[in-house]
Parts: sequence; structure tokens; C-alpha cells
Amino acid sequence: MKLSGRVQRLAGVATKPLAPARAARRSCRVTAVLQEDPKVATAADQLLRARLEQLLPPSTRDTQAASGLSDMAGNLRPRYVAEHKDAVWYLSYGANMCFDTLARRGVKVLQRAPCVLVDPNIKLVFQHRAGYSTLQPMAPGQQPRFKPFLPQVHGVLYLVTKEDMRKLQKREGGYNLTEVEVETYDGWRAKAQTFVSGSLALLHGEVKPTEKYMRVLRDGAADNYLDPLYQAWLSSIETVPSAGLPPAYFDTPAKYIAYSFLGIVALVVAGFFSQH
Repeated sequence: MKLSGRVQRLAGVATKPLAPARAARRSCRVTAVLQEDPKVATAADQLLRARLEQLLPPSTRDTQAASGLSDMAGNLRPRYVAEHKDAVWYLSYGANMCFDTLARRGVKVLQRAPCVLVDPNIKLVFQHRAGYSTLQPMAPGQQPRFKPFLPQVHGVLYLVTKEDMRKLQKREGGYNLTEVEVETYDGWRAKAQTFVSGSLALLHGEVKPTEKYMRVLRDGAADNYLDPLYQAWLSSIETVPSAGLPPAYFDTPAKYIAYSFLGIVALVVAGFFSQH
């Protein structure tokens, strides 16, 4: 079943697109060009967008006038509510963008669409324990360690059942659910739930993510045809090997709380034995 624009319906567990997604992924590795020459970057951007447009399914915007569907939001929302009463909107900006990750976690996607965060002051940072990503509000003009090529965070808007949402919650250690406003590439807005780092899982500052983690993010961005400039930015982020991460990657308040708890337990046990 085709939906408006690039919103696609998947039957059963999410599966990966075929070769076109891989070709799109390869076409987006233009980091050096984008960073060195703005004039060439503009031409490269146009070329990449043109390539991706050829791979994307045709938009129904062109047929709206003929079908009488002038208000996209007015036509989409009732259909979602009527067919999926036990489902919620979920924004993924990290590993869950990748179809392989969702399949391993047993999550069935009912609807999906590439989207952006409406608030441009919310940035993607790598400040979660072990170098994972999270969202962080910033003052106007303030930039994260890895300055993005585009002003807004891009991701994937999923419609999933509440049961599958609980599955994701169990796997997202140190993250809390929060509500954000997103807009699909076709201009439809919605309130969605997403995972943001809790205070106990936040590092003192941003770190370089691991190559393994970034590979999953890049694959997920390509799988869902995110903006080529956003994919190029993901490819530009400097990474570190996954093995042998230094202590700074685990320097969170939760670690010190755990150490304090163990110290108190040790003192209690030592006091008990000293009295006997």
C-alpha cells in the first residue's frame, strides 16, 4: 500500500531494501569535497540529491490535485488512528534507523518516513555512555563537537505497536523517553517519542563514536534515504576502534554512584565481621 510522499508501509518485520540503497550509500561518501570547496560542494549536493531522487518512490504530491487530496495531514492522520489504535510514533536518530537492528530486536514497523526535528536548537551529540548518540538542546549559535552540515537533526519516524515500544525501552539502557515534534520530508508534522540520555548516563563531554556504531547509523540513514548532506555528515565524523575504549567513555555519574554503593557495602560487611 502506497502512502503520501515517501512514507512506506512494511508488512511484518522490517527488511532491508535491495541494491539501490547500497548504491545511494556509496554515492554519499563525499566528505572531503563538502568540507574543502563550497562551490564544488553545492554541485556535489545537487548531484547527490538527483541520484537519490531516482531511487526514491514517486511522490503522490503530483497526483494530489487530480485526486482532490489537498490537505496531506488531514488525510493521513485519520487513517493512522483508525488502523493502528494500539500504536505510537517513534523517532529514531541512532542505531534503530537500521533495519537489521530492528529485525534483531523483533520490532515490526507499521509505517516509516524520513523526517527532521522541528526544533533546530536540538543537536545530535555523542555524549552517552560508551560514545553513543543522544539529543541535547543548545543555545542559538552553539554547535556540537561535530558541526553538522544541515541545521536540523534528521531521522526516521516509525509507527510501532506499544508492545514493540516496550521492547525498545528494555534495550535502550540509560535512555529516557521524551516527546519531540518532527516533520516528514513531505511536510507532515507529528508528535513522536524518542530516547534521550538520562543524567546518570551522560558523559562529561562529547567523545568520538566507535566505527562500529557509526557504521550502523550510516547504514540506517541510507536504508531510509535520508538527505544526502546528512549522510555525508555522518560519514565525516571521526571515529575510534570499538575495542579497548578508554575510561573517559564510561565516566558517568552512574559509575560513581555504583562505586559509592560498593564502598558502603564493603564498610558494612567489614563492620559486621569486626564485631563478631
